[in-house]
Amino acid sequence: MRPDKAGPAPVSFTATAYYLDSDNVLAESVGRFTLRVAPGEPSSGLLADIWGWVRFSWDSAVHISTGLGAIIALFAGYLALKAARRSRAGRGDAEDEPDATPAPDATPAPDATPAPAADAAPAAPHSS
Repeated sequence: MRPDKAGPAPVSFTATAYYLDSDNVLAESVGRFTLRVAPGEPSSGLLADIWGWVRFSWDSAVHISTGLGAIIALFAGYLALKAARRSRAGRGDAEDEPDATPAPDATPAPDATPAPAADAAPAAPHSS
């Protein structure tokens, strides 16, 4: 809206509060006040107005698509995380737990005699 001339402009609005989705009015308030306005700048022409609308529409579309892209990226990340967790759970817990068979111990027990080397000559029997 553009005012045609400068001066006071009476403005009024009505705010109504309804109960849930019914037609029952809980409260209603009417506000009235006066604004001092200045005349608007004259239009530059139809093409300038159309260009302004196109620019505004383009900016709005870019903002909406950016926000929507961010929401989609967050949702895709959530789905990927959920799929990774489900895949890990599907493999079973056997990979996460240690093996039930003990690994062979490479260090000899302190009371054991060392085993002879494979290329060593057999030892002579002891006589008592």
